[in-house]
Amino acid sequence: MNKLLMNVKQKPATAELDYAYAELQRYGRRLTGEGDGLNIKLAVNPAAFGTGLGAGDEAPTIPDLDPADFQIQWHSAPLNAYWDDAFLIDVQGGSGIIIGTNSRSVLQGVYRMFHEFGCRFYRPTPAGEYIPVREKAACSVRLLARPDHRHRGICIEGAASLEHVLSIVEWAPKAGFNAYFLQFRDSFTFFERWYKHEGNDTMPAEPFTREHSLEFVARIIAAIKLRGMIYHAVGHGWTCESIGFPSIGWHKVQDSEIPEDKRILLAEVGGKRTFFEGIPLNTQLCYSNPLASQAMIDEIVRYVQAHREVDVLHVWLGDNFNNFCECEECRRLSPPDHYMVMINEVDRQLTALGLENRIAFLIYLELLWTPEQVRMNNPDRFIMMYAPIHRTYTSTFLKEGKAPERGKTPRIPFELNKVDYPRDIERNLAFLYEWQKVFAGDSFDFDYHLMWDVHREYSGIRLARVISEDIKGLQQLGLGGLVSCQVQRAFFPNGLAMYTMGHTLFNRDLAFERLAEEYFAAAYGEHAALAWEYLEGISRLMSHEYTRNELPMLDKGAHDGFVQAAAWCEAYLPRLREAAEAAAAVCPNRAEMLHILADSATINKSLAELLSRKAAGTPKEQLLPQWRELKSFILMREPQLADVMDTFYFTMINEGIIVNDW
Repeated sequence: MNKLLMNVKQKPATAELDYAYAELQRYGRRLTGEGDGLNIKLAVNPAAFGTGLGAGDEAPTIPDLDPADFQIQWHSAPLNAYWDDAFLIDVQGGSGIIIGTNSRSVLQGVYRMFHEFGCRFYRPTPAGEYIPVREKAACSVRLLARPDHRHRGICIEGAASLEHVLSIVEWAPKAGFNAYFLQFRDSFTFFERWYKHEGNDTMPAEPFTREHSLEFVARIIAAIKLRGMIYHAVGHGWTCESIGFPSIGWHKVQDSEIPEDKRILLAEVGGKRTFFEGIPLNTQLCYSNPLASQAMIDEIVRYVQAHREVDVLHVWLGDNFNNFCECEECRRLSPPDHYMVMINEVDRQLTALGLENRIAFLIYLELLWTPEQVRMNNPDRFIMMYAPIHRTYTSTFLKEGKAPERGKTPRIPFELNKVDYPRDIERNLAFLYEWQKVFAGDSFDFDYHLMWDVHREYSGIRLARVISEDIKGLQQLGLGGLVSCQVQRAFFPNGLAMYTMGHTLFNRDLAFERLAEEYFAAAYGEHAALAWEYLEGISRLMSHEYTRNELPMLDKGAHDGFVQAAAWCEAYLPRLREAAEAAAAVCPNRAEMLHILADSATINKSLAELLSRKAAGTPKEQLLPQWRELKSFILMREPQLADVMDTFYFTMINEGIIVNDW
């Protein structure tokens, strides 16, 4: 054994390694059935990776270890021991070592070892685990691994309780994720939706204040740090916070509440300086006004000084679009130029203060266009965040395994406050390609697969395929990973999409079919084939294009598919219930997963009936009674579905599909 590794102490010396060691022992005892678990040492030791650390060309050269004895997953890029993960597992007969470049990597190495031993973590909470029984003597694996993507993160959205977020933070490293992003200063709006039970009058509102939210965020940050994960923060809210209005969400404020000394700092749109559509969070400032821009810069710098625990601070402008200032002075620079001026000044002040926090700058809406006159002074501080929020999710970044050709599709021209954003992949990527001409630094995709479309694609299979292909295309696109802006409970009717996302971000060579087979075997056991058959039929028959408004509202093909889907659900519902009952005595976790599928068959049957009628031209007034009945069923089932479905988003999005014209 490597002499350098033999000197690792048995008891870890940091809170993060103590946690990894506790997880090692907890799952080791469950796996082997033995009280002493596994005899494995843990350590952070970048030097153990030898000449390969930072060389970027080959897998590390580790003295006394024969590469032929190891599984190796390594890609050729310089490795930063704080930002990049790598681990080595050398375990024979239940004894050995796991060593990583940082504490996060060690924890991921622990979970990866258990994965190699047949353990599966297919959704958060203990109800989403499968732990087999294995003889300690059969616990052997030698693996050297480095994830293919630096950025593998989850961002809070939707409606969530403290427990929901803590559960997904706990689960994330088991699935290969390494980062978590808390939007806003205290994520108040996401918690408020849950505790007030917005949209669900079957559950009484609970007391909830901003003080609760601040307490929650402190606990979540502690959970993130305990696992050594990269902590992203804020994003939305700088514009309104800098003029004294709290960034608690997309709440409206009356025009009369705006002080005159603050009104002059707001963007002039349509000849008026007021909150855009009444919402402070969606309002841009008059960035040519030094009082406005300096107020925002000062607010950012103050925050960083007070929150040095933030690894990646997101600096975004006002949300929404076609809302930039139209005054004569602001027109002298484009919105991206105004943005670049401000973030350059933020960097200058942070540098003077000796603060090294990274800043994520945003390519989103009007900022999809590149600056025309101003360039970034210190690219090393910044990470480029590409957020194609208007893109389609019925197709992927790749076509036949290849990304769209650079330079072939021009960007749409920019016209102040008259922008109509494209859905197609090619025109969305044209913005990224232009930005990469002016910024060659670190970057990631900030995408929304699991925010809206997880509620529009009713099987989870087709969307998971899109996620798999999108991630496989990130390298071709020059992007260093993905941070997923999403509901936290994206596990209905299953969690295949999230499972695929985490594992494929770690290893882009994983075939989707292999991951799906692995997931279904763990989640449904002997009933895996039944679960796949049911969901594959939903994927085939319930048109995702239709629910995204990408087909005509009156569409015979979609109509016929929905009619067949309703019959499909009716046929599979008793089979799924029967399977759930059979599984209950053998594996309660799998029985619960099958009950969730049965609930989805009930919901999908009614949705298919509604959508078939809509596609045939039935007036929405005639659809509403059945929709209200379905919505009531979903809301009444919320206590049973709370860990897997965001009912707030599911009902909001599907009500829009049912009642809106396009």
